[in-house]
Amino acid sequence: MNNMPSPDELLRRYREANESYKRVLVFRTGIEQGFFAEHKCLIHAIIYCLQHHLRMKLYSHGANYAYAKGWTDYFQPFCEEVGGDFNMKYNVHAVQRLKILRREQKQLSLWGIVKWKVKYALYNRLWRLLALREYGTAALSTSDIPPYREQDYIRLPEIGIEGNYPEVFRALARMLWRFTPEAAAEMKAETERLSLPAHYAATQIRGGDKVTETDLYPAEMFVRLIEQNTPLRDVLLLTDDYAILERVRRDFPDIRWHSLCAPEEQGYYNNAFAHEASEAKHRQMIRFLAQIDAMLRADFFTGSVVMGPSLFVLEMMYPAGLPADCSAEQFPLASQISIPRRVAMAREYLSDRSIPSQYRRE
Repeated sequence: MNNMPSPDELLRRYREANESYKRVLVFRTGIEQGFFAEHKCLIHAIIYCLQHHLRMKLYSHGANYAYAKGWTDYFQPFCEEVGGDFNMKYNVHAVQRLKILRREQKQLSLWGIVKWKVKYALYNRLWRLLALREYGTAALSTSDIPPYREQDYIRLPEIGIEGNYPEVFRALARMLWRFTPEAAAEMKAETERLSLPAHYAATQIRGGDKVTETDLYPAEMFVRLIEQNTPLRDVLLLTDDYAILERVRRDFPDIRWHSLCAPEEQGYYNNAFAHEASEAKHRQMIRFLAQIDAMLRADFFTGSVVMGPSLFVLEMMYPAGLPADCSAEQFPLASQISIPRRVAMAREYLSDRSIPSQYRRE
């Protein structure tokens, strides 16, 4: 993408375009997924609304990553936010087509999938009635946005950007990646604790929820890529399990590992995080966002396309970031397909590589 506007200029253009549209869509963020899966859905919603000339309004009260207000607990506003407690129950993501659900949700019975789709269709109808009463105008909801389908090239002439998916994603993500002064100050204090040098590499090694979705890769896989691609030996490690940090410090003593992972962390589990007390959730999110922000300034990053934080950093650094479990040529597609399809792509890519079998689920 040539002549990419600055994040501030893009925000100005976006607000001007968004506020010019008559038809309204209320997008709810922080429904049920991890932060970067929800963030990705938000960017997909922005793309969809621009392409269909819909005025996006945001509902983030009670988001699973919030501790007080929602989006503005951490980020500066980018569009109008609305209230309406009925959004908590009835404003939900669209459900995939039956054929796709049967292929990707094999643990569900056909009858279970049909009931799921019928329930969400009823939710959508009821939401529209409640929205008309609350907002005084007809509106669309999150479930009116169809599940994202990959696009080879995206044109958003209203805001003056176009390019392949990683390019457009990065431009919009930079527009959103604007912290409140309070969050920025707290994140700065956390970043200073890392004692990072001017130049460093970064990676993510994860446990927790991802074991239920895909493979947990060995640390050796990421260390090998770091050693092969950069002479830097200061490495910022994002991990949710302190045992992983202890292990890499023991097994790779030539690397100076920097991390904010605390001794009490034993893996990330999204359901547990969503039910954390507000202050604990706030501290955890600030520490998490501080590390992601520091990763974006790394000289080199490698990570997995099936882990939300890693995928986000890879997209933001594209084409400089190095995916560990897909090729550079595959990445533009991998970055926009569903998690089950990314898992399948990663397994195929790694199937003929030297990943010990004990680290791969059969």
